Amino acid sequence: MRIPPRALARLTAVVAASALLSGPLASSTASAAAEPFPGKDRPTITTIAPGATSVAQLAVNNTSGRAQTLPGEGAVMEFTAPEGATFADQIMVDTRTETYDHEEIATRETRQLFLNPCERSEGNKKLTCEINGEGSDFPWAAGDSHAFFPLLAVDGSTPLGKQLAPGKGVLTFTAQSEPDKGRNFSFTMSMQVRTPTKIPLCLGAGSNPTFGTQPRLNVCQDIGSQQFTRYGSLLENAVSRLCLNVGDRRDNGAPVVLRACQDATPNQDLIPVGDKIKVEDTIGKAKEMCLGVGAPLRKGNGLQIWECLDVPGQYLVHLATGQIAVRSTLENS
Repeated sequence: MRIPPRALARLTAVVAASALLSGPLASSTASAAAEPFPGKDRPTITTIAPGATSVAQLAVNNTSGRAQTLPGEGAVMEFTAPEGATFADQIMVDTRTETYDHEEIATRETRQLFLNPCERSEGNKKLTCEINGEGSDFPWAAGDSHAFFPLLAVDGSTPLGKQLAPGKGVLTFTAQSEPDKGRNFSFTMSMQVRTPTKIPLCLGAGSNPTFGTQPRLNVCQDIGSQQFTRYGSLLENAVSRLCLNVGDRRDNGAPVVLRACQDATPNQDLIPVGDKIKVEDTIGKAKEMCLGVGAPLRKGNGLQIWECLDVPGQYLVHLATGQIAVRSTLENS
């Protein structure tokens, strides 16, 4: 699953959502009698490690056979967390509008919903958000789906390999288009979450990465400090905009740190070779050097270079999400 970029920034938000609420949630259509909307729940099982925070996914497909229009204000989305999970601090929830055709999903350019503001309650087990169109309604074509991505934190005590009792999301709105204009609808979507059979470990630069920060192993999460983008031979951290740099030494144990990105320095030329990342100016020499995280594999291990060996700590996979993960800690390894 591709995660929307705005969700990554919210993990570090410490804004009090309640301060932004001006009362619309209390007077919304959620309190009005609503009839079931003729839609189809489109469940997606999200994997989140114990103690980690990530986005869950819920979606509803418009199977009413006709276009609908959601109001730009007054509609409400209420989420209930799965067993063993709570909602992280968030003042908004990301959404995506999709086409849905014979089980094949393709995102298309269209006006997406905005869920903002949001407020937690009941010990963070509930999250209530208002659909905010800033005065404009949202078209919902027949066959299209709306997907929602709330931030969810799974308790650290949750066992590995566990399917959590599902949570849910309830969308309540008053239709704005004929022939259903004025009718109050609601629809319930399932929120399905499981924990992995292994704890995935990824490189991260910490909550405030700066010049000289040494990336370290941590539980893989959907946060910018764990995202690295490849530009040629450079690997740039998404938060700091600094690049991995191995320094001038080619010695076992030399630390890899973040420094200003430069095209002209061999210290930042890092080449993927299979599931290893090699220092380019050592390739083909008697002692090729690889990025590694040491042994035993555990949170807090710092990134370093070492002579390339057949050891788990040197098999680093650059995932489509931008994370650099230790291959042996991934479920499909």
